[in-house]
Order: sequence, then C-alpha cells, then structure tokens
Amino acid sequence: MGNEKIRLVSAKPAGRQLTAHPEGLGSLLKPSQGTGLRATIFNLSNTIMGGGILGLPHAMERMGLIPGTALLVLTAGLCCMTVWMLLIAMEESRQKSYAEVANVLYGTRAGITVDVTIALYNFGVLVSYVMIIGDIVPSFLGFLNAPEILQDRTLVLVLSGLLVLMPLSSMPSMGALRHASLLCILMILLLSVALVVAGTKTIDVSEALDGPVQYWAHGRVGFMEQLPVLIFAYTCNMNVPIFYGELRAQTYEDVDSKFRSKREKMMFAMYFSSALCGVEYLLVGMFGYLAFRARTAAEILTNLHMAKFWPAPYVKAGYSLVMFTSYPVMCFSCVASLHRLLWEVYSMLHPDDGAYRRFEACSPVVDKDDDQSPMSPSIFATPYLLPGEDHLKEAPNFVRENGDSHRVTPPAPTTAARLLWVVFLVCSTILLGIVLPDLSVVFGLTGGFCGGLVTFCFPAMFYIRVASKRGERLLLGAWAGHFLLFFGLVAGVGSSALVAVTAWKPKP
Repeated sequence: MGNEKIRLVSAKPAGRQLTAHPEGLGSLLKPSQGTGLRATIFNLSNTIMGGGILGLPHAMERMGLIPGTALLVLTAGLCCMTVWMLLIAMEESRQKSYAEVANVLYGTRAGITVDVTIALYNFGVLVSYVMIIGDIVPSFLGFLNAPEILQDRTLVLVLSGLLVLMPLSSMPSMGALRHASLLCILMILLLSVALVVAGTKTIDVSEALDGPVQYWAHGRVGFMEQLPVLIFAYTCNMNVPIFYGELRAQTYEDVDSKFRSKREKMMFAMYFSSALCGVEYLLVGMFGYLAFRARTAAEILTNLHMAKFWPAPYVKAGYSLVMFTSYPVMCFSCVASLHRLLWEVYSMLHPDDGAYRRFEACSPVVDKDDDQSPMSPSIFATPYLLPGEDHLKEAPNFVRENGDSHRVTPPAPTTAARLLWVVFLVCSTILLGIVLPDLSVVFGLTGGFCGGLVTFCFPAMFYIRVASKRGERLLLGAWAGHFLLFFGLVAGVGSSALVAVTAWKPKP
C-alpha cells in the first residue's frame, strides 16, 4: 500500500448501547466508540510517567551520566519490544485482557499469577502516589498561608481522596481521562524546565559540597541498586491491553487511516509515548543531577527549596497534579485485576459454574451482535477492512486447556460493584499513606520484582509460546522472547534481591 491512506468504514451504524467491560473496568452508560490515537498516546504517557521520575537524578548520580543515559535509551527500545510481543499474544489468543492471554496460553494458574502480580505492583504505585501527595501539598498550602488545619498531612490526604482521587478513579472509561493525561504531561514538562534552569545555573543552586560530575558509576553495588529505577522507567504493560481494546473499538467513524493494522497504530502510539517520556526522563535525570550533584536526594523535589530556587513551591504544586491525574489511570488496571481475582477464587470454590451465573446476573448485558464495542470480548471479530489484519480472519491457534474449556471471561461488575472497588482502593492507599509514610524500600522491592515480571518476563513467555506455533509469520523468532525473559529475571529478581540485602544489612 505504501503511503496510501486506507479508508476505514464502519460495517454498521453506531448505536447507543449499554456495554460492560469483561475485565472488570465497569459499566459504560454512554455511547462507546473506543479511544482515538491521541487519547491513547496521552494515556500511555501518563501511565509511563509517574512518581518514578523523581528518582532519576539520584539514579544518575549513583550510576554515572554515561551509563545512566545509555540505559534509559536502551530500556525504551526493550519496553517497546515487550509491548509488541504482548499485542502479538493478544491477537493470536483473541483475548484483550493481560491475564486472559496467560489463561489461554499457559492455563488458569498463570492467569491468576498475572493478576496477583499486577495488583501488587499497581497497589504499591498507588500508595507511592499518595505518599508524594502527602509530602507536597501541605507544604504548598503553607506557602499560600492557608489555615494551619489545612496544612495537616492527614487531613490533606483524606480530603484529596474524597474530593479528587475517588471521583477521577470512578470515571467509566480511560478515554475520559485524556485531558487529565495531557495536564499530567504539561506538569512534568514544568518540572523538566525547572530542573534545566537549575542544572544550567540560570538560577544558581550550587553549594561548595556539590563535588565534581560523576560520568561513571560509583561501583557495582551502586549501579545494581539503581538499576530498577532506570529499567522499569517505561513500565506500562499492565494497561496496554486496556488501551489496545479501546483503540480497536474505534471503528464506527469514517476515517483515513495511515496504518495497515490496529496493532501498527498501537505501536506508533507506544513509540511516540516512549520518545516523549524518554526526552522528559533525560532532561529530569541529567539536569537534576547536574544541579545538585553529590547532594542529589533520592526524591529530587526534596532538593528544591524556595530560599535558593524561588519557583520551588509552584513546581511542587504542579507535580502534585501529576500524582492526582496518574492515580486514576493506575487505579483502572488495579480494579480490573482485583475483580478478576475475586471471580477466579469464587469460581474455584464453586466449580459447578454457579459462580458465573451469579456474577452474570449482576452484570449489564452486552449485545452479542455489538462486536465493535470497546468493552465487548469479541472486538477481534470485527469485519477486518485494514489490509494488515488478514490473519485475524483465521481461527485462533490457541484455546483454553481441556480442564478450562468450560470457563468463560469474567463478566463485568455492576456500576455499584466497580465503585466499591474504587472506594476500597482509595481508602486503603490513603490509610497506608498516613500510617506508613516511608515505604521506599518495600515498594522499591515490589516495583523491581513485580515490574520485572509484568514488563519483561510475562510478555516474553507469551511470545515464546506463540512463536512455537506461528513463528513463520513473526518478525523475530523465539530467541527474542528467551533473551527478554532472561533479562527480566536478572534485572528484576537480581536487583530486587540486592536491594533487600542492602536494606536489611546491619549498619556499621
């Protein structure tokens, strides 16, 4: 086709239908026509960029500018490869849920393992967001001379949960968060500009104890301790199936497509998001370190003080908005995994399928003819008019194991049930953020171990299984999956073990 644009026309007119998400994202009481490319880019970028960006300057200080920069660029490429592998596995299994792909390729236990891992990872990230909000917002309110009661960390977190986090996390679709995702990107850009200003000495924040610039790592231990920060900087795989499902569902409109397939369109969104986040990461990591050098704190906002850097309060307030908008995006994925886990456990305790009937009775009915709904489990059965999707007309090569052939995709919860999950997550993360304000080591371990599995190991395992049957039409052989599986195990498990040993080693 070359650069010729492809005219994509809906096979049937758009209708207003109630749709239920099979992976636990709740009921959509509105016309559902999927999410476009720009919204996908914004949501991907918002998922990638979060609280972890604050640790990049310290990682650069410990790893050295040259190795740290090279690893950030390398990681972007590897994460794009794992997303491509995950999309391949989704299409070959005809599943649009991360755990359901594991279910089909490796069995029910694998699906449960995936859900547990994603739920743990997302929960840890949500708590870290709450901790950052608790550290930033009260100090900004103090700068504004707000009443003393409003500067109390506990009260600020409770009000933030009730008035901001809970309403945003209760929205029915990630597409509805595209404007919040854009705000997130703009606020991180503000942080980048502030650190560039400090790093270039436009506003001089240097001190006599800063020391020289470190171009190479302090040592092997320092390098390995910070390895998870850089390697998992682009983690977004847990939300990729949701974004891809909503992107595939946008087929009601007449559009001029430059892409041969929806997978190609999704990968363009991933490349663009990775490049955008990579530039932001390099600016924050390099110039944040150059500004403070040996004084670079584990959380760079700690280094910003109004006495030497007058924009500090505004930068911190802007970054608090990043946490407020990133929280609901991550909450979507956590709700999906928790709902699936509950359904799976209940089904195992009631193998007579009565569990499914009870859950199904509580869920809105999806029109089985509505294959183009983003929440429909059969979005891979649309009339494929894009020339790069002929393989999706063929029968899938992978089906559930014999023992699981009777199992079905978990039905969606009611709107009330979905909101209960949101209330549980917001309340529990706020409580942990109040009671345990310092969880850096615990969630560093959770992020390193669970992030390694979600980002590298699981997609690599999926690809190895797919390549064993359909290797003739794949760009890379099974060796690519084996490489990324080994890399994920060494980087994730190895570095997490080192962090654990270092954290609990008796201090001299």
